[in-house]
Amino acid sequence: MTEPDPAHTPEPAREPTPTPPHTAVTRVFPDCVPTLAGKGIVLRAHTEADVARIVEQSRDPMSQRFIPLPFPYEESDARGYLEHVARSGWERGNLREFAIDEILPDSTRRFVGNVALGSRDNGRYELGFVLHP
Repeated sequence: MTEPDPAHTPEPAREPTPTPPHTAVTRVFPDCVPTLAGKGIVLRAHTEADVARIVEQSRDPMSQRFIPLPFPYEESDARGYLEHVARSGWERGNLREFAIDEILPDSTRRFVGNVALGSRDNGRYELGFVLHP
């Protein structure tokens, strides 16, 4: 049996220092929102360009069935969501709302939904998502 080569001994795993979702941010929205990319998907800050797709998503009967949304859902509702939910959640530090983009075959991106992590009571969190029909 051979001795392990100390030059190739892996370093012990380091635990990442988590940033709790309730931690206040020091940068202003949307700069405080990280962009997270994976295979075929990007999570990012919401923008004004998302409004039309948010309206379509929020008018979908399944969205209306499971989410307490205004009816009829209008552009002003989508803008209110961006300002009073997405932006203010990041700025208060109690809600992390991301836009979900699908990366298309031509490398362009298309808004396909929202995902959110929100703090609740007693150190509990809630994860929710809505997808564009």
